[in-house]
Amino acid sequence: VGLGWNQFGLANSRPRGDRYSQILEDWDESRGFTIYEENYLANPLTESLYWLWLAETGLAGFVAFLCFELATLGWALRVWWREKESLFGSAAAGLGVMLTLCYAHGMVERILTQPKNLSMWLLLGGMLGGMEWRRRSQARQPKVAQR
Repeated sequence: VGLGWNQFGLANSRPRGDRYSQILEDWDESRGFTIYEENYLANPLTESLYWLWLAETGLAGFVAFLCFELATLGWALRVWWREKESLFGSAAAGLGVMLTLCYAHGMVERILTQPKNLSMWLLLGGMLGGMEWRRRSQARQPKVAQR
């Protein structure tokens, strides 16, 4: 189900996470380090946003996060496709590229958990949501026949 928000660091460190901490301790011991229990009270976290998200929220939260990512990228693609001849479409394509880079960067770093990056991500997603809402509103408008 997942560990819960901000509990991954506790679950992989001593004293509550002995089982997971033992993996790090065995690795350090195999490299010749002396094991001091106080050094394992705050073990490092994974740098991958996706592994962290899976550990914190479980499979359901992880799948929901991936669906949100796909939705925002889908909005960018749809708006770009409909408006590709205009500056509006170019802006949607640019936002889509920025989000793609942001999501790819999440493979190696937890960038979306840092406040400035999180704010940027939410702004980009909100802008794409507004663009998609505009696209849908225009699609519902009846076409006026020209004389």
